[in-house]
Amino acid sequence: MRVRQWVEWVVLPFCLVIVVDQISKAWAESNLKSEMVFGPLSLILHYNSGFFLSGFKDASRILTVILPVSLGGFLIYTHIVIQYFIPIASRSLRLGLAIFFAALISNVIDRFRMGAVVDFIAISRGIIQTGIFNIADSLQWVGVALFFYAFVIERNALYPPEDRRGRLWIDSSFQGKYCFTLLFVGASFALISGSLSYSFLSLALNRTGFAIGEHAGFLNTFAVVYMLVCGIFFISLFLVGVRLSHRIVGPVKSFTRFLDDLINGKVSHFKLRNKDEFLHFEELASRFQSLFHENLGMLKPTLEMGMKAPLVKGTTYQGEMIGPEYFEGKKSWIVFYRYATCPLCALHLGQIKDLIKKAQLGGVSVAVIYENLPDKFIKDPNESGKIGELLSSMDIPLIADPDKKLYKLYRTQKNHFGLLSIGAVKAFLAAKKKGYRQGSIDGELSQLPAHFFIDPNGKILSSHYGKNIFDHPSAEKISQFIELKPE
Repeated sequence: MRVRQWVEWVVLPFCLVIVVDQISKAWAESNLKSEMVFGPLSLILHYNSGFFLSGFKDASRILTVILPVSLGGFLIYTHIVIQYFIPIASRSLRLGLAIFFAALISNVIDRFRMGAVVDFIAISRGIIQTGIFNIADSLQWVGVALFFYAFVIERNALYPPEDRRGRLWIDSSFQGKYCFTLLFVGASFALISGSLSYSFLSLALNRTGFAIGEHAGFLNTFAVVYMLVCGIFFISLFLVGVRLSHRIVGPVKSFTRFLDDLINGKVSHFKLRNKDEFLHFEELASRFQSLFHENLGMLKPTLEMGMKAPLVKGTTYQGEMIGPEYFEGKKSWIVFYRYATCPLCALHLGQIKDLIKKAQLGGVSVAVIYENLPDKFIKDPNESGKIGELLSSMDIPLIADPDKKLYKLYRTQKNHFGLLSIGAVKAFLAAKKKGYRQGSIDGELSQLPAHFFIDPNGKILSSHYGKNIFDHPSAEKISQFIELKPE
């Protein structure tokens, strides 16, 4: 998720729920001297020393006050951990969790302030008879409803098959050491914090004149509650350690297997999970594989859906630098043609010109890549003719890649027999009829076209590798990508 989404979907709703609930309770304490009735709705001030709807109000204060207040910080920690590990940018899911945990925390604040929760709302209508509750209580149900709605609608996206590695515990040596280190740090802090709190509380009780028996009992209760909270925290810390170490060791082991396959001459894909560390390994693997296979004359595997798209850096034929910022945070459509004077490439570019405009209006970044030098794009008008007019009219980056670095990163294909297809012959005749005549040949005739449709997170949604020199994705497929709303 981007920073703005974190603020709008998590931080602001969390803070807003607490502020609204606390303001409403302050109003109730100041103004509800007696019961106010508005039809089925009643406003009556009540201090609830129990739990939700006054349950367990006669329970021990250790259960109803000390334990909930002690768990308040743990609730905030739990909320942050859950939000961090959610694998998708789901507004309703994250908003539901933020509202739910904020409502819990707001009630914990009441117990911290006065040892009870301020309730002031009751509904009575026929068989509907609620206990007295507050805004935070009702918002908890709103949060739960949003959570379950998102879970039902987006349950497949929460744990997509491509993100499953099979087991969380995949390297006992590394992960065991990682988790032990986390637990050691957590236990050390708990020991320091517990010692300080216990000694401070003991001194405070001595000065307030507590009887020795009450003094010892209170300190024992504190120790029990503190150890209970620490125990829950240590368990959660271990689970977090397993998950985090899995994200580290998984990519390393996958990259090791990828290198082994490469050395043994196997064609394999290297793909990481969305939340893995070292995501730059995908681009490194792509570059490594391209060079390795090219030097050995081996077939390069194509880029497929879900793989990380290599970064595009280059210069247009007009000298403008194009970098990753042009594509960042937006859907992208990247097209690979042959050289700029290729009549078949010009024919196709003319055919998709309106789709490119539609894509730009929809916020899609479009770039077209050619394999020739910048000064070979458009020469004098007489030589360039219709192709020159077309290229000059395009309002998108036309990138010159004479060294074919981007072609190699995206693993584009070549085929000397691609010229012989019936579709290519028909396209050549159509190009001639349009006035797109062959200029100087400043590239490889065997180079095949390729199209890549990429999501705002830099993942490939789909790729199309041409089987012949005029094999391109259909207009329907391009339109579907343009109209697809990002998550």
